[in-house]
Amino acid sequence: MVLSDQEPRFVALGKGVYFFQAEDHSSVDPSHPTLIKIFGWMGAQLPHLHKYTSMYREKYPNTAIILVRAEPSFFWTPAYQREKAFSTVVDILEGLGCIAPANQTQNRILPPSLPLEQHRILIHSFSNGGCFQLITLGKILSVRQPESSTNSPRCTASAIIFDSCPGNASYTATRRAFASVISHPVMRILMNLLVTCLFCIQLVLKHVFRKKPVIDVMRAKLNGPKVLPWLSRGTPRLYLYSEGDEMVAAEAVEKHMEDAKANGLNVSSEKFGRESKHVAHARTDPQRYWVAINRLWKEALDLGGVDLVKHK
Repeated sequence: MVLSDQEPRFVALGKGVYFFQAEDHSSVDPSHPTLIKIFGWMGAQLPHLHKYTSMYREKYPNTAIILVRAEPSFFWTPAYQREKAFSTVVDILEGLGCIAPANQTQNRILPPSLPLEQHRILIHSFSNGGCFQLITLGKILSVRQPESSTNSPRCTASAIIFDSCPGNASYTATRRAFASVISHPVMRILMNLLVTCLFCIQLVLKHVFRKKPVIDVMRAKLNGPKVLPWLSRGTPRLYLYSEGDEMVAAEAVEKHMEDAKANGLNVSSEKFGRESKHVAHARTDPQRYWVAINRLWKEALDLGGVDLVKHK
């Protein structure tokens, strides 16, 4: 096992997958999440992502955390390979008791004594990169554990955060997103050419074969009530976005929120100003940012029937 940069208690368990487990995970405060899953933005460096994990560890010291990075190559990797890459995440979820085991084989990552009977799960997804990772995991779990399954461990509280997302299928924004993670000028030119070719192919597929662009498909799936098996129509979802985001326009996020509300989903939002850039809202106004997340989690606990006064 390899320790993660900057956060010595995070262990790398697979390509782009990092896991933190407290020494006494079973004693997690009943008003805290038992698990936080963070899906990073495309090309995010670990030191940047660990600024968020550090804050979550400070707030919820005994909560387990799964951190998943999104590499640019993820977006043109065949679907079966993308899903295979998530096998480690599935193993962790199974070992924690978040999902029922697929078979009687002992979990390869976590001890069999660990699974908890009840869970409280917070999802934090950054940018379109994180959203693609999220729906990939959702697809795997929906096939592995159908909605009709009755042997799933109980999730008493859950919430989901969309941070600087989801965007739309804008050519300019997509070019900026890929260019932002490539510093070499020649590679950046090649990447721009690749993105241009992919958009041309997408236009043909859309207008000739009536096939939806992948980002439109992603946006639609995110507005389903069960993006992940333990989520529901009433699960609180928080959109953190800004006027100053040059990669994901505020209008794209607001349209997704409108569609979510039309679908009967439980939506709240925190809109930052022009000074707040892409995936930088926590840095721009940390107090407002974390207060919004605290408010979201309190709502999740209230909906789950968790008595905060009792557990103080």
